[in-house]
Parts: sequence; structure tokens; C-alpha cells
Amino acid sequence: MVIGLAIGRFDLASVAFQRGLLALGAGMTVAGYGLSWVLQRFLDVPHPGEIRPTSAFDLRPMLSAAAHSGTWFDVEGSAGLAMVVLALGLISANRAPQLVHPLVAAGAMSLTIYSVHVISMHWLVPGTATQYAQFAVAVMVALVGATVWKRLVGPVPLEWVLSRVSHATARIAPPARAP
Repeated sequence: MVIGLAIGRFDLASVAFQRGLLALGAGMTVAGYGLSWVLQRFLDVPHPGEIRPTSAFDLRPMLSAAAHSGTWFDVEGSAGLAMVVLALGLISANRAPQLVHPLVAAGAMSLTIYSVHVISMHWLVPGTATQYAQFAVAVMVALVGATVWKRLVGPVPLEWVLSRVSHATARIAPPARAP
């Protein structure tokens, strides 16, 4: 998250920044996932789920880049991959803005999409589709729904309410005191 906040401070529209972000992200991805893979092969470490530490000083589990393991390799690789995805999205937005319009629409109504997603989990019956199929359907519905809503309706419901409430609160809040 801190990396994302730092990236947000730069000029995201700069082509030089986008290229640099892509190169840095690719390097971090290779460093994180690649170095983990090489070290595990070199040290003959079994699959991460099969590692049973033999002592408090057994650091073999720390060589894993498995998702959500929290190791340096996982964090480095996943942060790099996120940078690559962001850079490719920014580059695509410059070259073909119509292709990323559904993502822009979904980004403008992320609170509404998230809320609808949470509520829709009630109607999804476990075992009726694979996890990947449910994910694909959720993404497609979100992108198509956001695009249609933005073109036909305009302001999005929950974001509009949140904006009104926050502006009203700002008007009635006492002014901040100077230190």
C-alpha cells in the first residue's frame, strides 16, 4: 500500500514515468519470484506446503514466494507485478482510451461495485460454478454494469451519497485551530 501511495505522488501521465514503472516492476517481479525459485532449487527446498521447520533456526519457509506468505520474495514479486499491471494500464490508457473506459467507469463507482459484490455473495450457491468462473462473472458484470450505468444514468448511488454526507459534514465541522 505504501508503494501505491508513493507512486501516486508522481506524474502518472508522463510516458517516461510509465516506462520506468514498467521496467522497475518487471525487475522487482523477476527478483522476487525468480530469486525464490532459484534459491529453492539450489537448496533443494520442497514445495512450501511440505516444509516442516526442523528447528527455530530453519529458514527454509522464508524462501517461499507463495501468495500471501508475507516473505520478502512474495512482497517483492507481488509489488513488482502490481507495478507492471499499473504501468500497462497507464500505457494502454494513453494509446487506446476507449479500451480502458470500462475500468474508468468501474473505478468511479468502486464503493457501489464492492457493496453489490458483497450482497451478491448471498445468492451465489457454493458448488454451482468454479471459483474462477464466479470471479470471471463478477468482473464482467462489474465492468459492463459500470459502463452502462455511467453512460445511461450518470452519478453513482453510494458515491453520490457519500459525497453529499462528507460535504455536509465539512460545512458544519468547526474550523481547525492553527498550532
